[in-house]
Amino acid sequence: MTQIRGFLVALQQAALDALRGRRGLVLLLISLVPMLIAFFADGDRSGLRNFVYHNLVLNVAFQFVIPFCALLLGASVLGDELEGRTITYLFTRPVDRGLIYLGRLFGTGIAFSVLLAITLSAALHLRPVLNAPPWLDPFGTVKLAVGVFWVYLAIFAGVRTILKRALLVGMLYILVLDLFISHMVYIGLAQFSIWHHVAVIYTEDFERTYRGLRFLRQAIPEGAAASESVRFLAVAFGLAAFLGAWFTRTREYPVAGAVA
Repeated sequence: MTQIRGFLVALQQAALDALRGRRGLVLLLISLVPMLIAFFADGDRSGLRNFVYHNLVLNVAFQFVIPFCALLLGASVLGDELEGRTITYLFTRPVDRGLIYLGRLFGTGIAFSVLLAITLSAALHLRPVLNAPPWLDPFGTVKLAVGVFWVYLAIFAGVRTILKRALLVGMLYILVLDLFISHMVYIGLAQFSIWHHVAVIYTEDFERTYRGLRFLRQAIPEGAAASESVRFLAVAFGLAAFLGAWFTRTREYPVAGAVA
């Protein structure tokens, strides 16, 4: 019971701290970008054109809002305690270090998932989509967005358990692998990017003749299946969460002598 209680306490505290202070304000402002674009987008003021809608979702939400917010939060899961030199006090509790890490990971993720779901859902429902195809599903898009956020969060939080410059490494991952290499289907590394699997899942229910996403399908190799991409993302999340907890349990995090 002590271990479970400690996990829940870590989760609750992380959820309360995730969106506080300057970081919370920055995350809120970034999360509101899709809503602002949807409101001020050019075209018929009665609705969004298909092209604008998909660019709003794919380029703004999935390639900007989600990865960069996940990077800021992932680096804070253990980084807040390390940079605040309070990691020693955190680990003196009679709770497994791995459970403390997972509690902080899940608490942080839950807090932002609620914010992301609200702001993205509001952006997608702010204005109707002109000539929207019947298979367009804003609710499914929000679910995908929240799920993808958790994958990014687990990866970046895990990186912070072993690297001090997690923000820099995460930025390079987003800019190089997700925004650049993922669009090169002839490079094998493309299939290791989260964006590649987002594209596969997002286009699953769209008819092959639909012009609105023709530009995206050019970056998807033939035979790519959404079920395989879902499996890849689930494994990536589980592996990143496990390794983050394992490194937290096995590594020593020295602090200044005056604090220790």
